[in-house]
Amino acid sequence: MAEEKRPLQIVALGESTSVVQHRATATWDGVAAEYVLRRPSDAYALKLQANEITLLMTRSIEPSSFIKQLAGGQPIAIEQDGWTLDVLAAGESLTIQSPSGDQGTERIALTITPQAVSRLAMTEDSLTSRVASRLNVDAPLLREIGFALRREMSAPKSFSQRFGESLAAGLTIEVIRQFGPENETSRTGPAGLSRGQFRRISSYINENLASAMPLRELAAVLGMSVSRFGRTFKAATGITPHQWILNARLRRAEEMLLQGDLALSEIAISTGFSEQSNFNRAFRRAVGISPGVWRRQFQR
Repeated sequence: MAEEKRPLQIVALGESTSVVQHRATATWDGVAAEYVLRRPSDAYALKLQANEITLLMTRSIEPSSFIKQLAGGQPIAIEQDGWTLDVLAAGESLTIQSPSGDQGTERIALTITPQAVSRLAMTEDSLTSRVASRLNVDAPLLREIGFALRREMSAPKSFSQRFGESLAAGLTIEVIRQFGPENETSRTGPAGLSRGQFRRISSYINENLASAMPLRELAAVLGMSVSRFGRTFKAATGITPHQWILNARLRRAEEMLLQGDLALSEIAISTGFSEQSNFNRAFRRAVGISPGVWRRQFQR
């Protein structure tokens, strides 16, 4: 298959259009995003070519076995159950093989162009020449920003552009923090939280989405007062704990909607909404359409 040139900076070689169930793209201030939902397929090999620094997030609809291999690297076998995050340096290629096929996959590719770096008054060399490719990166904040940008692709344009631009700037800053030259040996997490604290609280939230999780409960997880936790969390993520939890609930709801056979009322309860009507309102406010319409769009 000839190389397909798209506005996005990552190119999928060998991906037939027949297996792509849904594709969406967007660009905010030099950060290009692409979302792809693949249909179930038999054994395949897919090569992704990144022309700029790219964060690649992937998830199997059902647990599946994959083999990932960077250019010139050794193949790595992965049992994928949930989202994974890979960092691809500019010019890197990644081959993903599925020897046994899968029940469908989701892919979010976030490309940081030189324009995104220059907008932050930084030289391109401060990032692009020092970032090395790595697989299965443990970076919860980067994943959450990626999920938020994915949601902004389908949000009403009048609301999504400015918020998307702020998320894109946050993504670029966090990549520089984690992978830039001045922080290569740093063990600190996002501002105000250590990596261990951030990992602990984000895991706790994801594991308890069906419960209320008042602020005092979250503060107790890190042994902080309520006021200190609220300030520290917002300094680390740029949003309040309430908004973070809402984003996590909506992301889990999207994953459950893709399964296709769950009632909306069941999804609402499982993701912490007291009533289906509350779930419908929150989903429509964030995404721009109702959960039912969103699911039908992805099942075409």
